[in-house]
Amino acid sequence: MSEAAQASAPEADRSAPWVREFVLDVPGEPRGQARPRARGMPGGWARVHDAPENEEPKGRIQAEWREVGRPRLEPGRPIALVIDARFARPATHYLRDGRSLSAEGRRKPHPTGRPDVTNIAKLVEDALEPVGAFKDAAIVSGVTDKRWCVGDEGPRTRVWARVLG
Repeated sequence: MSEAAQASAPEADRSAPWVREFVLDVPGEPRGQARPRARGMPGGWARVHDAPENEEPKGRIQAEWREVGRPRLEPGRPIALVIDARFARPATHYLRDGRSLSAEGRRKPHPTGRPDVTNIAKLVEDALEPVGAFKDAAIVSGVTDKRWCVGDEGPRTRVWARVLG
């Protein structure tokens, strides 16, 4: 996104503090970036736009960013982005006595279905760039983990972004 486009973005806040790192804890089931949609236009052109199902999860991430004070990472610096996506265990993962089948070795210890880690990361990046938190091109290191919730923990996505060096 160009500087002019970022400045005109509705959420961009030029008075927000520059920080070296921030952490977001976004409640709710983690989601991945849905594929873009295309619509035919006159003259054989196609118009490509963001899928409508991306609005709600991006809105949750942006709301949490606003809640923690609209932090922005220092511009022009390399960024590390770590995402921890915690998914609710399905009821089929438990025995009648409440023990987890994963603990018994009869279920996968990690969620291996959709969404995949690259789509989770892309959704987070695309939610935070327009509000001015950072430029996704500056991300030089990224880790995204998918795990089951533990104990009473609810589903959530934790995002940790920091300036390297």
